[in-house]
Amino acid sequence: MKVERVLYLATACLLFAALARGGELKLNTQDFAPFNYEVNGVVSGPAADIIRKICGEMKIDCSLHLLPWRRAQDEVANGTAHGLFVIGWNEERAKTLYFSPPILNTEYGFFVRDDNPLKFKQNLDVKGYAVGVFGPSNTATALEKIKAEIKELTIDMTPDDESAFKKLSLDAWMLFFPTRMSAMT
Repeated sequence: MKVERVLYLATACLLFAALARGGELKLNTQDFAPFNYEVNGVVSGPAADIIRKICGEMKIDCSLHLLPWRRAQDEVANGTAHGLFVIGWNEERAKTLYFSPPILNTEYGFFVRDDNPLKFKQNLDVKGYAVGVFGPSNTATALEKIKAEIKELTIDMTPDDESAFKKLSLDAWMLFFPTRMSAMT
């Protein structure tokens, strides 16, 4: 048995033992619509709905908290929270986090103003554009791969989604953002 599996099993046993004693599973996320957002102080969105349903079926008390991303991650790292959602896998994160099977399947896309004639079919179609993206993030990493391929692309990384969407009013500017999701079965 691999060391990682033993550590995961030990961690899972401790977590479930704490929950069996009436503990609460604390899960953190960030404001990242359309996946997670807050409505009247309640974490909402499809990911929150799925997690609440799973917790209900497992008869586990789960609390969901929407925090600035750095703080959400720090709470998991220091043990004051048990997990993060929705978070994409990458090699660096996999060094310290255990990833469940995916609960959502997503795609990325480009958003443009109504008066922009762009019909994206291939990466070269965005040559010469300035593209906004939330980051650092897996989304930003995906956009960096497109930039490496076509070179003539400016990336404007923003610390939140709202700032990026506000910039859409500028000429020759677009946004790279998740566009579609579906629940995994």
